[in-house]
Amino acid sequence: MSSILSQDEINALLMGVMDEQEPEASPTECFLSESDVNTKTRYVGAFQHIVKYDFRRPNKFSKDLLRILKGFHDNMARLFSGSLSVYLRQDVKVNLPYIEQHTYQEYIDDCNERARHYILSFVDDQAILSFDIDIAMLMVEKILGGQGEDVFTSRQDLTDIELLILRNILDKLFVHQKESWGEVMTELPKIISVESNPRVIHLVQPNDIVLKMVFELSIGDVLGTFTYCIPYIAIDHVLSQLIDSQYSRSKHQFLKKEAEMKENLALAMVDISTELGRADVTVDDIVRLQIGDILPLRTKKTEDVLVKVGGLNKFGATLGVSDKHYAIKISQVFAN
Repeated sequence: MSSILSQDEINALLMGVMDEQEPEASPTECFLSESDVNTKTRYVGAFQHIVKYDFRRPNKFSKDLLRILKGFHDNMARLFSGSLSVYLRQDVKVNLPYIEQHTYQEYIDDCNERARHYILSFVDDQAILSFDIDIAMLMVEKILGGQGEDVFTSRQDLTDIELLILRNILDKLFVHQKESWGEVMTELPKIISVESNPRVIHLVQPNDIVLKMVFELSIGDVLGTFTYCIPYIAIDHVLSQLIDSQYSRSKHQFLKKEAEMKENLALAMVDISTELGRADVTVDDIVRLQIGDILPLRTKKTEDVLVKVGGLNKFGATLGVSDKHYAIKISQVFAN
């Protein structure tokens, strides 16, 4: 699609704006000539494919891209849950219930006042990780040997020791994030600075689009959150790598599952039988059958016999003898 609108496209867009802004006029207030009606009808019919686009809030993250990023960070959350459970010696669950694009101003306006905001080096740009003070204090209390009770206070600042302990926890998160992103993320995210007031952080322009991810972290009966803010410009140049990485992972998982299925099926026992031939007999003939009687079959001795696997016709084969045992030799394979 050309980046320059034609005159017809401009006229169609202007008519759409006029329809939205002008109130509906009564028949006595406004009259359209027949040529005007025909012109407008022609424009509407020719440009029905045109959709509204909000230049103040463009859609940067497509649904496919959001799905890929959610898959990466779901895996990160799962790995982080295991690490924290071992580190805190208590069951910890981390999940990603929310992932959506916002403007940077919207993200700042929604920031939790009781959170520490970490400015990170992310890929070739920067991102923000906001961690609730309450859940951070609970983890610090657990690591220092406490029971994790009565740690919720009104203070906004953390001590140097508490910040250091929390930084060690976040380092584990960054390791799992790089592991989940694979080759796309060449270096671990690193903490550049820490702020208590998000409004002093000027990461991108207010109207720039960012990815907002809200993680829920539960320790016992206590539930807290931490939030990731990743600007679109931070990953814009690696979008193709993200898509290729997801495709490679999906293909690898498919091949792995296929190999596992083949390995499991290889151990399954199935019944195999050979049908020598068929004959039409009456019930009276069957009643009179004696030892030594001969039943002529419709199959000639030079014809292939039918081999069934699990009751399904699978192979054609010739009769023979192998090592003093009756045997069959596969001559054809039937397509199912």
